[in-house]
Amino acid sequence: MKPIVLAFAGTIGSGKTTISRLVAHKLRWKHVSFGDYVRAVARDRKLGESREVLQDLGSSLIGEGWEHFCKAVLKQVQFKPGECLVVDGVRHIEALNTIRDLVYPSIVFLIYIYLKPSQRQKRLEIKGIASESEIMRIEEHPTEKQVQTVLSQVADLLVDGSKPELQMVSDIVAWIKNKVPSN
Repeated sequence: MKPIVLAFAGTIGSGKTTISRLVAHKLRWKHVSFGDYVRAVARDRKLGESREVLQDLGSSLIGEGWEHFCKAVLKQVQFKPGECLVVDGVRHIEALNTIRDLVYPSIVFLIYIYLKPSQRQKRLEIKGIASESEIMRIEEHPTEKQVQTVLSQVADLLVDGSKPELQMVSDIVAWIKNKVPSN
């Protein structure tokens, strides 16, 4: 198989992190996460890990430049161009485009996990995010603005997050193998 990078996007509570980890495990590829990187920086800076702190820190890291931010994320797994990789938590088209530049000659596919609002609400309640006002506040943050409006529109594959996890993983792996057959 040609070198591929799968980038996962989706709203908070869509299941993208769980599915991206399962896909990476199934394919035996490295897995890296924007969210894990931001949390690590927050811990190093002793900032706490509330959603608000992480979103603001993410904005600050973006302010240091997309290339710097994306290189730091990829460095978590010592990524080298030509390797296969799963990247979780793409939230901006600029991050996707920068990842494409940094991982060349690997082919980058964006996978968007979507979920019906009622199902998403149940998942968010489990995460302790229960009120509509809190969800709106989260989604109005600059780090979330492009997720539904831009990334969902440019995704190479849309995946229904309400399906059983193993079915989603199987569907994604089959799609990749069909999209980029082995040499």
